[in-house]
This record gives sequence, structure tokens and C-alpha cells, in this order.
Amino acid sequence: MRIKKIMASVLSVLLLGIGMSVPVSAAETTPAPNFGDVDILINDELGLIIETRTVAINGRPIENSAELETDYSQTTDNTRAIPEQETSRTFTHNIYDRNHTNIATVYSTVRGVYSQVDSWAQILDISAYATGSNAVVSQITFNTSKSGSDGYLYIYFGGASSGTMHYKIYTNGTISNL
Repeated sequence: MRIKKIMASVLSVLLLGIGMSVPVSAAETTPAPNFGDVDILINDELGLIIETRTVAINGRPIENSAELETDYSQTTDNTRAIPEQETSRTFTHNIYDRNHTNIATVYSTVRGVYSQVDSWAQILDISAYATGSNAVVSQITFNTSKSGSDGYLYIYFGGASSGTMHYKIYTNGTISNL
């Protein structure tokens, strides 16, 4: 009986020691830098870096960014059943060369419809255009595909695939770049 008490005490001390060391070691680690809502895609073959940010939701700018895309009119909502709602989100995809010089910016708007009541969502449309110098912009082309709640924007530079943006709409109306 005495051996069981000793073993239980030793085990308790070990568990308590391990439990206390985890928060201490976590407190000593350096926190990762917070870049906000930014996604980075690197294409080593072409030497391109694509940085993605959300700039507008339903045509309304976020933070200090300017409105980049026309808001889709609310008249399209009138043709849908009451639980269905339409939403859109605009993203910027800054394209940098190997020297981290911004050579172009791609603006994409994803438009979709969702129903929280019926628990479904669907991407309706993906549109994109590029800005920058004419020499660079003339080399950028796009292709899109969509399947239910997922959509893809394929970005080509000089005919070569430079990146794929994967968008998803959720049943609460949130559109995100995965």
C-alpha cells in the first residue's frame, strides 16, 4: 500500500512538472510576425512572387484601400428566394520579380450566392484584370473555373502558368483566398 502511495506521488509530481514546463517554454518563444490578411505565392521557375490581400467586400473598401471594383447592384437579389443572399469580395494580387520590384497588380472579384438557412453556397463569377506597365500587363492572361463553392483564377505570365488562386465561399457568405 505504501509503494502505491509513493508511486502515485511521484507520478503526480512528474505530471505537474511537465504541465508547468509547457507554458514556460511557450512564453520564451519569439512570436511569429503578423502580416495581417496576406497570402504569399512564390513561383521559382518564373521568379515571380504573388502577394494577395483583400481590399473590398461587397464593393465596400476595407481599411485604407480604394474601391477597385463596381458594386454589384442589389437588383439581382430581388430575383432570388428570401434565404439566398449575394455577396462579393475583391482581392489584389501584387506580382513582384526576383528583386522584389512590383511589376504588376492583378485585381480579382469573386461573386457568389449563399444561404445560411439551407446551408449551401456557390461561386457565380470570377473576374480579373491587371494594372502596371503596358509591357508587363500585355503578357498577363487569365483563365477561370468554378465548381460549387470553389473557384480558381489561373494567372499566366508570357503564356507560362505563374500562379493559381483558389477561392472558396462559405455558407455564411465569407469568400476567402485559400
